[in-house]
Amino acid sequence: MDDAVLAPAAAVRRRASRSPALRRLVSTVWTHDLPPTATAVRVLPDAAIDVVVGGGRVRVAGPDTGSVVEHFPPGGSVVGFQLRPGAAAALLGVPASALRDERVDLEDLWGRAGRVLAAAVDPDAPPAEVAAAVEARLAERVRGAPGADPLAVQLLERVAGGGPLVDLADGLGLGERQLRRRAGAAFGYGPKVLARVLRFSAAVDRLRAAPSLPLAELAAEAGYADQAHLTHETRALSGLSPGRLRAALAMSVLDKTPAA
Repeated sequence: MDDAVLAPAAAVRRRASRSPALRRLVSTVWTHDLPPTATAVRVLPDAAIDVVVGGGRVRVAGPDTGSVVEHFPPGGSVVGFQLRPGAAAALLGVPASALRDERVDLEDLWGRAGRVLAAAVDPDAPPAEVAAAVEARLAERVRGAPGADPLAVQLLERVAGGGPLVDLADGLGLGERQLRRRAGAAFGYGPKVLARVLRFSAAVDRLRAAPSLPLAELAAEAGYADQAHLTHETRALSGLSPGRLRAALAMSVLDKTPAA
């Protein structure tokens, strides 16, 4: 196995934003304290977009279609702001599709405002202070901004439930082309890729909870055609075989910290 540890590599502290304005667009403020020996962290796709503060930078991460190995100073802390579904345009000024499989410095999206925010972050400050400083500036930025796409949560729930794309479009009162466009703007990819990422994320969660579960049973529970299908998707989305993913999960931390 490579040297990257699987996220989360240590306990993650989570809370809701303290700003009502920002809470409309950000679901969770999280802090990940890295182990003293960890310099590379493998992040699995989860259909989410985060503003990530770490290593002296403020970047936008995701949405991803495969695993990404992030590099941070060992023993440091990473602070993140996970966006609500469909909130990319309102908070960041671009649709989620513009951020697909990307890591973008916030100043590249916001220009001077992004540079000012990054300059206000003291990399030596305690993570709680870093989170509060970034949170305050994000809240200022979104004051008066529109909310997240109201269709996004409904779309997420329907895609996770499965079913033919045409039925999904009809249920939402959209044509298939409109559905793909709205999904791309909200999540970074269309309904089929979104369903693929959500199914894999659910399979990872199940394997975390039941490390000894046979792969054939995992495939059936997660909705894969068979174990071979699970193996193919695991390699494609995590960069690891199911066996290596199982071993990496055993070494990672099961995050049970609820949002405050």
